[in-house]
Amino acid sequence: MAETSEGHVESASEKEVTPAGNLGDRTKGRTAAPSHVGVEHLKAQKWEINEAGQQLVQEYALVDREIERHGDGGRARAMARDVN
Repeated sequence: MAETSEGHVESASEKEVTPAGNLGDRTKGRTAAPSHVGVEHLKAQKWEINEAGQQLVQEYALVDREIERHGDGGRARAMARDVN
């Protein structure tokens, strides 16, 4: 699989893909640091995850406020009406 500039994934042959941790003969027996491009990609990915997390926190707070605003969901009103 190869990644395009838009973030979409395309098919790639096995010959085109370098397995993770295998960046060439220079690194036999040890792990190589990711390239500068790889680090930038990871930073961008981290930023996107952070943004999504912040959005989830905001949505969670909104839902929490709605739950508080609606109280017990109307059960008390229904019970009071049934009793009277």
